[in-house]
Amino acid sequence: MTTTPDFSMFKIKVPESLLAQAIYVYQSNSHQDTSKVKTRGEIVASKRKIYKQKGTGRARHGALSAPIFVGGGIAHGPTGLRPKRKKLNSKMKNKALVGALSLLQQKKALALFVIPAKAGIHIKTKDVIKKIPSQPFTLVQHQASPAILKAFSNIKSVKIIPVDQLNAYHVLQSKKLLFTPKALEFIKTKLNSYL
Repeated sequence: MTTTPDFSMFKIKVPESLLAQAIYVYQSNSHQDTSKVKTRGEIVASKRKIYKQKGTGRARHGALSAPIFVGGGIAHGPTGLRPKRKKLNSKMKNKALVGALSLLQQKKALALFVIPAKAGIHIKTKDVIKKIPSQPFTLVQHQASPAILKAFSNIKSVKIIPVDQLNAYHVLQSKKLLFTPKALEFIKTKLNSYL
């Protein structure tokens, strides 16, 4: 079941530029950067000049591996080399996370997800659906719980994230954010000096 405890501690306004930077760093580091194309030097083809330089009336050309021809090399394409990972220091990361949580708090989009004690280790999907918001949401849990994962695995609109991996990008991507009690306690302790 979901409840709305006091989230008033999340009322810090941070610059939009910091949130934008946090999102940029996260997205940039998420890219695989495995795309690779062949340059004109890597194309397997004859390197001979296709026709003489002068006297044909046509444009001057060299080998068929030039980028201007179909099947030729690609100019300025992706190289497959991963660029240097971008970094954001922990103070900026935490400040951005507080700012993102504060934005969701303004929209009343933060809530607490409590598993009834009688449910024990068996949580049914049909019971969960009755007690969760109708719109898509992200559930933040303290430790990976097989019971929770099993109960929510069939619900497409739910994303589950461990609290130690939560960042500003995940928060801003969520229409609603639900915390388990231990996860909320963890996040308050972690961000206490920024609140």
